Amino acid sequence: MRSGLILLAFLLTACGGNTATPPSSSEGNASSSAKYPHPLNDTGTDYCRNANGFSVYCLVAGVQDGNTGRDFQANTRTLHKTGDGPQGFDWSKLSMTGTPTNEPQWACIHDNHTGLRWEVKSGDANSPHYVGLKYSWFDDDNSRNGAEPGLENTDDCNGIACNTKAYIEALNAMAYCGSNRWRLPTVNELMSLVVSTNLDLVVDTDYFPNTKNDQYWSNQTYAPARLRAWYLYFSDGSTGSTIKEAPNYVRLVADGESL
Repeated sequence: MRSGLILLAFLLTACGGNTATPPSSSEGNASSSAKYPHPLNDTGTDYCRNANGFSVYCLVAGVQDGNTGRDFQANTRTLHKTGDGPQGFDWSKLSMTGTPTNEPQWACIHDNHTGLRWEVKSGDANSPHYVGLKYSWFDDDNSRNGAEPGLENTDDCNGIACNTKAYIEALNAMAYCGSNRWRLPTVNELMSLVVSTNLDLVVDTDYFPNTKNDQYWSNQTYAPARLRAWYLYFSDGSTGSTIKEAPNYVRLVADGESL
């Protein structure tokens, strides 16, 4: 039920973005063949309102986000989860080798609903996964980049060049969290992490600590101006685009893995 998600035009403008709609197809994607075992996640909305905007009990409210989908099933205790997470989210913490862990430190999150595996950022300033590192958007494969590769920034990001291609290749070479399928996510995949009821930082920091309330690159080129690529703004869940040369944050995703 992500269709009602926080895509306000004035917020996009304020974030330096634009009001165009991000593509839902594979145009400009680093991977056009991602398969999901299930649809992407619900929004995290677990409340209902009436026509006047007042809170009402979801069981007697008209059909809306708060009384449909996985979030409602979780609230009525009819949703089976493999792992844990708020509302309808179902996440498992993984070690650097890709095995489930309950240790205080974890490297990745496996989404048991979608099958996607997400990188978790580190607070260690010397780590290649450090939360403060930014990367230019770069992909020299014209079948994926909209005929505009972006910028191959060669600055040092803790031992890896500060561009998205170099970072993807580094994680795949180390089989990080048990996967060599790492890539930039699509806009919709990034939106599947958004907990819409959170304010200022629309992600669950109990599972995704060290997240900035800022722009994170997607793998999708902005079709009307191919020197630009789409991002998701984790302050409010809005989307926009900016030039590929710009430094932005990155959270990689892998698909096709199972626990």
